[in-house]
Amino acid sequence: MVYSVPEFRRMSANYKHGLPDMLLLNIMARLCRCVSRPDIIAFGRKHIRKLNSMGMCLKGIASEPTFSRVFKRIDDQVFASLFAEFARKFIVTDDNGLKVVAVDGKCMRGTAQADGRCPDIVSAYSVEDGITMGTEMCGEKSNEITAAPMLLESLDLSGVVVTSDAMLCQKQIIDGIVENNGHYIIEVKANQKALRWSLEDRLLTAKPYDIYKQEPELKHGRIESRTCSAYHGADLVVDDSKWGAALTVVTRETRCISKKDGKESEEKRIYITDLQCSAKMLEAMSRSHWKIESMHWQLDYSMKQDYIRRKSPTAARNLDTIQRICLSMMAIWKKKRRKIKDRNASTTAIMRKCSLDISFLKRIMTLD
Repeated sequence: MVYSVPEFRRMSANYKHGLPDMLLLNIMARLCRCVSRPDIIAFGRKHIRKLNSMGMCLKGIASEPTFSRVFKRIDDQVFASLFAEFARKFIVTDDNGLKVVAVDGKCMRGTAQADGRCPDIVSAYSVEDGITMGTEMCGEKSNEITAAPMLLESLDLSGVVVTSDAMLCQKQIIDGIVENNGHYIIEVKANQKALRWSLEDRLLTAKPYDIYKQEPELKHGRIESRTCSAYHGADLVVDDSKWGAALTVVTRETRCISKKDGKESEEKRIYITDLQCSAKMLEAMSRSHWKIESMHWQLDYSMKQDYIRRKSPTAARNLDTIQRICLSMMAIWKKKRRKIKDRNASTTAIMRKCSLDISFLKRIMTLD
């Protein structure tokens, strides 16, 4: 993949450090918990003999200004598309079921654009495989609503269920998913006031065609119980000329009791979907959207994405692509393991082991 990234420098120029070497060094160093460019350079100098034996960095390690200059000028769109092409090779297709793909945006707080806003990157994440399938960066005067359709158009959504938060509850986005042979489960909130309020009113007297109640379970210091109900949309949707009458309306009610002080809290979410299936299946697919939030948390907690400062949006997106490559490589490696201990290893534990054992890092890099 890194050898396919186009070289922007003149081929006749006498440059010392090759682009694939710098990209590979960045990926290896970030897998070993390196955050800043000085950390990456120190990692390269420490393991220079091992890198040379692998055919890398034969002319030494590039300087910090060189890294800065190069990553500002790499075509971020091409780099992200090459990563997406690489990642899709490891997506497991299931002919007997539906694959859930979560779509959500993440703000890169370490970078500010010319208008003072931090850039948002919308990504499609395969929940089952733990791999980012593609990304799209929002422009200076755009948002997730304009970036998400471009991302979804680049994906093959056959047999895919797209989950999203209320931001993408837009008619044109839903139509694009259906036209691309996909399905959707999207949350409804106050950004679609007429739809949300009409559903709230009619759900008071409506009868579901299926109900799934999950047994109370103790997690994270609280007792949670959930109830998922599925309704025929023809009885609930007022503006069926816009949204269509063949919808299914899903409600998820969660009741939490804090183990510490006994305080109770309740939450109710409403979704629309074009699927006609059991409430248990709809509950599982809608709940799985949290996994993309968990991946975003890993970018911040393990990869320190918001901590890293980048002045150029191009450099920021190239950084995001490299970090997602690292997370995807770890997910692919875990899926190939037979031991339960390896398959359940956390991102932090794998990165710690990479930093202590260069041979283990090599196994992650080769997906062995």
